[in-house]
Amino acid sequence: MKFIILAFFSLSILSLCFAQDTASQIERSQEIIRGEEELMHKINREEKAYIEKIVIKGATKLSDDEINGIILPYQKKHLSKEDIQQVIELIKQKYEVKGIICVLKSDYQIEESVLTINIEEL
Repeated sequence: MKFIILAFFSLSILSLCFAQDTASQIERSQEIIRGEEELMHKINREEKAYIEKIVIKGATKLSDDEINGIILPYQKKHLSKEDIQQVIELIKQKYEVKGIICVLKSDYQIEESVLTINIEEL
């Protein structure tokens, strides 16, 4: 009888230990899942697009080297809307440095990983 009580008591303690380990593992798993969900939400909010190539249309008064100096660092990367606006602003600044008036349309197109920015020189 003592053996049966001792065995039952030992099994009860072991099952409590395993239950605590399992509970802490479940809590840790839930914590990891919450972290991953927050990260995915942040990524989705930023809405970045992969840009393989950038094409500048209408830029006849800037050399290819000047244009490439601006766009090459942004190609083959994931760009946010803010990144694209920064490219547009850098092109505008290049024109201003040269004393050329231009109209940069804030609208742009992204098709098949190609970002196209249209420029109207005045």
